[in-house]
Amino acid sequence: KLDRTTNTLVLPGFWLEDKATGRDPEFIAAMARGIADFKAFLGAERLDARAVLPVALRAAMKR
Repeated sequence: KLDRTTNTLVLPGFWLEDKATGRDPEFIAAMARGIADFKAFLGAERLDARAVLPVALRAAMKR
């Protein structure tokens, strides 16, 4: 969701059906690109991805 007061894209919940997907470098890169594109589309300045696991996926989204 977009928090308009802070102009932050907030991901309040995120889970993977198959945990192995979260270790796939191609998935991680694609998901990070998708979130970056969505953030740009919204005009959001920040991303709150605290709910995203695994941590490697969260870190890729923050780059």
